[in-house]
Amino acid sequence: MDEPFRRAITNGGRVRPDKLELARALRKSATVSEKRVWELLRDRRCHGLKFRRQQVVRGFVVDFYCAALRLAVEVDGGVHDDPDQRAWDTERTVLLGRSGIRVLRFANDTPDDTIRTRLASLAPLDERPRTAAPSGLATRGSPLSRQGEGG
Repeated sequence: MDEPFRRAITNGGRVRPDKLELARALRKSATVSEKRVWELLRDRRCHGLKFRRQQVVRGFVVDFYCAALRLAVEVDGGVHDDPDQRAWDTERTVLLGRSGIRVLRFANDTPDDTIRTRLASLAPLDERPRTAAPSGLATRGSPLSRQGEGG
């Protein structure tokens, strides 16, 4: 694997090999719901935005990540109904938030129309003028507002 892909997306730090292996394993064993959401996000289908699946971000593996928006999208199954898991999810969301990363959550049983509607809220960001990043790459406007943010 090329060196750039071993670097953490958000801070340029190295990703632990066990996290890389976990992310690879999760990509191979995606749930039906994760596959549904991935079909809406892959190949820049969501407003031309690049999403990665099962991405290591700040030491956590998130279901989907858009670096341009600093947005993690999580698809939560029944295990997330457990109070201990819910507490961990909340703590993880807070820790990611401290790094400027927003988390948008969907339950496994969220209807496709609802998912499309919430993803459509990203459209105004896509319409903002692009600004040149120091590396010469184009970036989009500011990160998502808290409106529509998952819990």
